[in-house]
Amino acid sequence: MRAKGYETNLALTQGQHWWHWGRNRVVEAALSKHLTGQVGRILDYGAGLGGMIPLLSQFGEVTAVEPSADARTMARQSGRTLISPSELAPNRQFDLVTAFDVLEHVEDELPWLETLNSHLTPSGTLVLTVPAFPWLWSLNDVVAEHKRRYTKRSLSTVLDDAGFAVTYLTHWNSLLLPGVALVALRDQMRLKNNTKPGDLDFNYLDLPAAPLNHALKSLLRWDSFWIEKGRELPFGVSLLVVARKKPSH
Repeated sequence: MRAKGYETNLALTQGQHWWHWGRNRVVEAALSKHLTGQVGRILDYGAGLGGMIPLLSQFGEVTAVEPSADARTMARQSGRTLISPSELAPNRQFDLVTAFDVLEHVEDELPWLETLNSHLTPSGTLVLTVPAFPWLWSLNDVVAEHKRRYTKRSLSTVLDDAGFAVTYLTHWNSLLLPGVALVALRDQMRLKNNTKPGDLDFNYLDLPAAPLNHALKSLLRWDSFWIEKGRELPFGVSLLVVARKKPSH
């Protein structure tokens, strides 16, 4: 993400924005369901400004890795210490590896996932979130510098190729899918007309008025309720996956 995006995200990592708040609830529900208490060592890769550290710290000791020097500097403003990928020892292993809305930014996804696999203990768990459905491609994806959006099949395939066995895969942000689809259709027409996104296109990260923000949070409570019960939602704007490291032969 560009520096402008990190600057806009700085306030949002405090948990106020409906989307960040909702993703936190969904992730917390999945971890509570699929982990058994404290897991020990946790690696959060592509940590951004470290907004997930407080949540993940409930489950173990967190090491947060972020490639962007800008983001690491801004994170220090919130008292969070992030390290660069070069500071992570190649042979260091963790019980839980997470990457929240990171994979879609990676050009070569397979070797990147294989690197995450190498940092997992033999019984380790991987938890990812990614944007769903290529047909939802919008200006937000362009501005955020996404390389792709995923289907359940495409995500399962690349994880399998990287040495993971998927144990749980669900959509989330389900109730907002119709509205997001309309926005995507509008944006695709704009992109066909060679619309160029500018800095103002980061306004999708702006904090909405309080009543709207509260209403959107309420919609995402639906997803976390079912995910905590272990149910898989059949549609939604995003995907969440829990996977295990395949046994080595």
